[in-house]
Amino acid sequence: MPPGIAPSWVDTWLPLLLGAAALAGAAWLVLVLLDYFNRRAYNLTMADRGGSGATPDFLKVDAEKREAAREAGEVLDEKIAERERAAAEAAAAAAAGGVSETAARVAPLARLTTAAFALLTVGVTAVGALGRIEFYDEGARRFSNWERLVELVSTYWVGFAVVACLVLIQVYHAVRAMRRA
Repeated sequence: MPPGIAPSWVDTWLPLLLGAAALAGAAWLVLVLLDYFNRRAYNLTMADRGGSGATPDFLKVDAEKREAAREAGEVLDEKIAERERAAAEAAAAAAAGGVSETAARVAPLARLTTAAFALLTVGVTAVGALGRIEFYDEGARRFSNWERLVELVSTYWVGFAVVACLVLIQVYHAVRAMRRA
């Protein structure tokens, strides 16, 4: 790639990041295969694929315990409501006394300062974006042709292969999930 298309740190870090992604993808693939063979060896099924019809004990309702839990919940609701009423009364008492004089004087200044910084941020962002249009346009022209893409893929073929494999696996899982639904 000719210099100036990407920052110099990209040439240093991109191969390392792609190598790390390839290692992570390979580790993921190994773990998926180990999980598959482990389930197959012990004749295990995924929870969403089991169809034995057995119901666990926790699905049976104990009416007495349920009623006791409901009553305990009502007591807790009453305590919470009492706390909220006390907090509302305290807030009403504080509001009746009014906001402190210092806070009343500083609030408009704080609002004005916030609005000024927001406008300054928008202005700087707009000017920065407009000033970089030519740079982005030139970069888009350099990267838009097919030869550059082929060069990138041939340079970083390991990372491309790992990403392509992961994408294909995810598409396969999505198609399987859609067929089951």
